[in-house]
Amino acid sequence: MHTKRNSKPAKGLRQGALVSSALVPVQNRAMALQGAAADDELLAQYADWLELQVRARDITEDTARNYRAGIRRFVAWRATWPTFAPVLAASSVDLQTWKSEALETCRPGSVSLWLAGVRSFFGWAVAAGWATVNPADGVRGAKRVRANQAHTRDALPEDMARALLQAPTHPRDGAIIALMLFCAMRGVEVRRADYEHLGTRGNSHILKYQGKGHQEADEIKVIPYAAWHRLSEWLEIRGRAPGPLFCSLSNNNGRGRLSMASIRAIVTAAMRSVGAYDKDIHSTHSLRHTAVTQFLRQGGSLRQAQTLAGHVSPNTTAIYAHEINRVEDAPEDKISYG
Repeated sequence: MHTKRNSKPAKGLRQGALVSSALVPVQNRAMALQGAAADDELLAQYADWLELQVRARDITEDTARNYRAGIRRFVAWRATWPTFAPVLAASSVDLQTWKSEALETCRPGSVSLWLAGVRSFFGWAVAAGWATVNPADGVRGAKRVRANQAHTRDALPEDMARALLQAPTHPRDGAIIALMLFCAMRGVEVRRADYEHLGTRGNSHILKYQGKGHQEADEIKVIPYAAWHRLSEWLEIRGRAPGPLFCSLSNNNGRGRLSMASIRAIVTAAMRSVGAYDKDIHSTHSLRHTAVTQFLRQGGSLRQAQTLAGHVSPNTTAIYAHEINRVEDAPEDKISYG
């Protein structure tokens, strides 16, 4: 009995996207896309596949966004070549060259993130039948080269942190800054937070959050009164509806979830307003760094600091303690000659 196939594409996917490799032989697929439009079509299909991965909860929206950015950067770099070269013709040598040139102007962490996107793209291309090998498999991520373990961004002095908390900002922005300075939250954790993640444990207010490398909001931050006071002011404006805890104030954005760029802009503007911003040593991450550093300075244990920071390894947390002791308990200060 013949059953009529449903020709309607899945929600959010373009008609004809993600054609099964079982339906089109590899040799024909290799010839199907030609010219400059080939890369655009492949990137569009790859983006559709990433969307399916997000829906299946195999990757996060942030990971999908970073992967898209990575492969687009690589394609844009190849577009600067004298003659057109399709992305599927890329070799491991091409990727090594792109990586080395990117490291001349960009941070190793950023380059590694983009490279992960390129690796993901070619992995998809092989699985979909567009390619036979992944040229990124043999290309390692960019490692940060340093003589010792140390943070590249400084914590804020205590008086600057205090001024930042007292700075006249919109209640939403003040709540974001308070959560970073009191709960050591990463910018991406703030961005991912939803109203439904708020709750209580005993007499304490908590926020469930999706930590680094996690697929779910399965860890908690205890929100102290000083931070909860700021957050409450924002909730009076935001309301109690489900959805992003921190949303855009613009109707043009439909009050959607804040982007990482918006969060960085909010924090940077606040730091500038109190004279606490130096682009060479400060960033959004400086607020999280300040929270952990302040906790240790006030007598907190390394184990508790690890919990506060959400570090998997205690060695990562130990870097904070080392940086404090190196200056405040310097061995040079104990040398005497008289």
